[in-house]
Amino acid sequence: MADDDEEEVDEGTRWRPKLVLHVDLNNTVVVADSVTSQGPEEALANFLRLRLEEGEPLSSDPVVAPLLEEWGALGGTEAVVRSAVKRLEWNHGDDPKLTLPGGGEGGPRRPRGRLCHLLLPGFLELLCWLARWRPGFGLVLRTFGTDLEAALGAVRRAFDGHHPDFPQLAQRQVDVAVQVGSVCPGPRGVTLSMEGTSVNSWEDGRAPYRVLSALVGVHGLQDDFRWWARHGFTSKGGKPLWVDPFDPSVHHIFIDDNIRPDDGNTIVNPQVFAGPGSARCAPVPTASLLGVCLVRTDLLAAIVDRTWFVRSVEACERAYARSLQARGGPAPPMTTGCPLLPYSRGTPPVADEEERVRDCARGPV
Repeated sequence: MADDDEEEVDEGTRWRPKLVLHVDLNNTVVVADSVTSQGPEEALANFLRLRLEEGEPLSSDPVVAPLLEEWGALGGTEAVVRSAVKRLEWNHGDDPKLTLPGGGEGGPRRPRGRLCHLLLPGFLELLCWLARWRPGFGLVLRTFGTDLEAALGAVRRAFDGHHPDFPQLAQRQVDVAVQVGSVCPGPRGVTLSMEGTSVNSWEDGRAPYRVLSALVGVHGLQDDFRWWARHGFTSKGGKPLWVDPFDPSVHHIFIDDNIRPDDGNTIVNPQVFAGPGSARCAPVPTASLLGVCLVRTDLLAAIVDRTWFVRSVEACERAYARSLQARGGPAPPMTTGCPLLPYSRGTPPVADEEERVRDCARGPV
């Protein structure tokens, strides 16, 4: 029985496909890079520089547009970086597990010596939303780097009720893995090892998909950077993602700042099964899954707007429902349980809207 102050999950939510999110760390969840010792300002500046070099706007999110105009008038890209990173500042007492490390030799540099959130507040907002409106979800933090244990520790501490900005997470029973899994690609296929289970794709093509689809709670998965580099930083050597477009029970979504429509310069290797229940899969163009199972992180929007992750996932859910229906499968009801906020359609947020997002994550009072 639900607590008196907690609303039951609506039936539409029960019927939708289970969400399994694969989320990158650096420049998606953590605005820093321990490998290159980049702090938030350097990491964001580098991200924006790459977007400009690729002919992309600093952000494609309409929520960010009015802020870009305002900040840009104050001093161009540098002013944008300073203004955005200020939103990452930690305004509480020092908490080594919830804040970016800094000050040590070779570590990420804190902006102006200020404490900063280790995990983007928008990512924690996503966890609030998932725990309340998508029970039974799975989320896998995936990286080539070395930050998984710290990130999982921060998630665990938040769910233990120690994050002052997200006390509502303590009300949600979500398991957070202790052990980090691994992906080991090779000439024959991929070996996936997670929490005492090891399967490979050449003996059973669906085995990795089944293991990942069955995950509940928050997990960590170490991907193989050397394999990606050996394949020229193309999709062929990227982080594998198995997708069954005929499966109405599970929806896999990968969020990463290095996802690009150009398969010669992207970071995920999407493998799509040939038919319902098939063990045979083949790589598909990245562009064919964008907005359905693949999302490129808009880092500036993810920093500025705490609903960016939730809005991106909901957009993929709607697209996946249309895809299932087009293939003759059942169309899961797309009631969100948590109403879409007005600015999810492009209207700039106002101060009290951010509070509405937090209320939505907490549930009825």
